[in-house]
Amino acid sequence: MSTASSTASRPKIAIILLNGAPRLHDNPLWLLRSPRRLGIPTATHALPLFCLDPRRYDLEMMYTGKEGADGPKTRWFGFPKCGKWRSKFIIESVQDIRTSLKSLGSDLCLVPGRIETVVPQLVESCRSNHPTGADVVGVWISKEISSEELVVERKLAQNLSALFPSVPLFAEWTSTVFPSEFTFSHSNAWPASSAVNPVSNLFGGSTFLQLPDVFNQFRKLVESRAGEPPEPYQRPASVPPLPDWLTLEGIGPENKGIGKPGHDDVSKFGHIPSSLLEVPTHESSAFPFRGGESSALGRLNHYISSGLITTYKQTRNGLLGEAFSTKFSPWLADGSLSARKIWHQVRQHENTHLESEGSAWILFELLWREFFKFHAVKYGDGIFRIGGVHAGTYKETFAKAWKRSVKSGWDMFSVVNADSRWALPNNEAFKSWADGRTGIPWVDAGMRELKETGFLSNRSRQNVASFFLQSVPTISSSQSANGQVAPNWLPAAELFESLLIDHDPHSNYGNWQYLAGVGTDPRGWRKFNMMKQAAEYDARAEWVSTWVTELAGIKKSLEERGGTTEQFHKPWTVNGGRAVDEVGYPRPIAVEREWSHVRFPEVKLGERRSALVANSPSLRQDESSLEERPRDGFGRARSARSNQKRRVDAPWNGGR
Repeated sequence: MSTASSTASRPKIAIILLNGAPRLHDNPLWLLRSPRRLGIPTATHALPLFCLDPRRYDLEMMYTGKEGADGPKTRWFGFPKCGKWRSKFIIESVQDIRTSLKSLGSDLCLVPGRIETVVPQLVESCRSNHPTGADVVGVWISKEISSEELVVERKLAQNLSALFPSVPLFAEWTSTVFPSEFTFSHSNAWPASSAVNPVSNLFGGSTFLQLPDVFNQFRKLVESRAGEPPEPYQRPASVPPLPDWLTLEGIGPENKGIGKPGHDDVSKFGHIPSSLLEVPTHESSAFPFRGGESSALGRLNHYISSGLITTYKQTRNGLLGEAFSTKFSPWLADGSLSARKIWHQVRQHENTHLESEGSAWILFELLWREFFKFHAVKYGDGIFRIGGVHAGTYKETFAKAWKRSVKSGWDMFSVVNADSRWALPNNEAFKSWADGRTGIPWVDAGMRELKETGFLSNRSRQNVASFFLQSVPTISSSQSANGQVAPNWLPAAELFESLLIDHDPHSNYGNWQYLAGVGTDPRGWRKFNMMKQAAEYDARAEWVSTWVTELAGIKKSLEERGGTTEQFHKPWTVNGGRAVDEVGYPRPIAVEREWSHVRFPEVKLGERRSALVANSPSLRQDESSLEERPRDGFGRARSARSNQKRRVDAPWNGGR
């Protein structure tokens, strides 16, 4: 047999890294695309892969249920990088995609270890363990945006290029509504290739540097120029067979002494950790769902078919239960749900039922998410800077960091060691806020819900963030682009990164910068009146009562003597403060003067909702601070309702 025919008959393996998109629907990774000029052979086998990278996940927590002493930490303040609830959610997502792949006759290779180390090891194992030899035709991954992930992507590209020059790396745009038309190979490294704009048609220029810094300008450009995004990619009907000769022995330096199979997970391709799967969800959690594509699509279909979509605009600021908002954000954050899939299903609903305020607002929220992702491309590491994105140019941020990483052996993941991380000077105030012990029930309920469930409503995120910025002293403030002194938002943003199930760096850090007045639209930091918010969104004190349980006795006492919800929201005023002392609830760490000017609904604790709404203008639609919605740039048929005005709030699209 000739060498040519021997090579032609060898198995051709495609490695598909699913870390950024653990799903089958709308996923270009399954197409195994490549630039035609490379002439990539058709794959005869496929190896779907998920790496439990120890720089992102606490492997000890995932496999034992207990936080590891050496688990990864946030960059500056050293919080656990991925808390218990998000870790559980990720494991559920991994479990779900493995089940889906098995239904197609495939499986998921699950390996604890650094991506840039594990993938080349798997390439070698695929090639060398086949009796007659095999070829790896390429590695396909999701295109990353944030600096830490980009460092990994580039290190993977370098390692493959050095060890296996014939194995190309392809990165596909998988996380946005409006996708890139490009497939990047490691020969086209960022940031240079990002300047050849993946969504250049939106901004009227050739680079992301021309992306507008103000959301409304961005939205108008998208609506006037973009047209509808392409149809989602079809779910693959089949997947090439696995390279069943593969062995994981010696793969991944972190794959030692861990990875024992769960009771229902037996696979030669790696065992799914099961300890956290047994941790029950809090009975009052507003997010009682499992991770994974199946749950995500089930929620999407239910939210639309049940009619909840039509009332989203009216209910989105709710606090209790699962129905007040879409709850899509956790699945969007880990990539198990496609933003473009949501967009198109909402559009299909509108084609049948006409556009509603609710459906229009969901698309509006998706555009906020796009905006923050594209700005992360534009500003690189600037989205993590205390002084904001305008504290340094794009070239001075990520490009400079990457140069240090490559040339000096500097690792962005260990940029700050335990001894040089920043301390929190006013630690008691910060701890009071983080633990939900500020003495203000409206704030404490939010921080406790976040800690106990990993989820927090959009409304509450804005409020606890605003209170932190205005009332919790931290390390020295920084100068914003417009010359104002901005509060230091960074430790709170890192705490959110640690705790949130739906954390994604672009929305989390982008929103914190926005609220602190150092973001893309630096008009001074946004300040909320805590009591006005409590009066408007929790006038019956149901949500606060759910999470600040030590106030139950005070609530019962107030109900018995005809007390008001205002007294309950200000428990430090009850009996001269003795009431909170008796139940062990703290006195407030701060009381703002403007709180005394808030008029609460004139209702008593325990009053029925029907009477409350009738007597309380604050519970009806507040049309203050509204702007008119511009004409639709997508060529949609308009309904009479779709020309309504919409509230312009802080943009926090997490918790939706």
